[in-house]
Amino acid sequence: LMQFTADVTGTELVASEVSESSALGAAMAGMLGLGCAKSLNEFAALPRATRFFRPTLSLDKVERYYAGWKAAVQRAL
Repeated sequence: LMQFTADVTGTELVASEVSESSALGAAMAGMLGLGCAKSLNEFAALPRATRFFRPTLSLDKVERYYAGWKAAVQRAL
């Protein structure tokens, strides 16, 4: 989905490697509640593994895939 979005929008996307962000958020909230962290700003300094998605498809394929996606959305509605 992330690669498709990067291809269709022509935009580089940066996504977290953390597959379960809810658990990470709960852990951070717990650290705040226990006083282990004084503010959300402290979490900004933590190392983050990220994955980059860069557009790779030709414009012709992007237009074809996007048209197919729009048709699928219309069928779902």
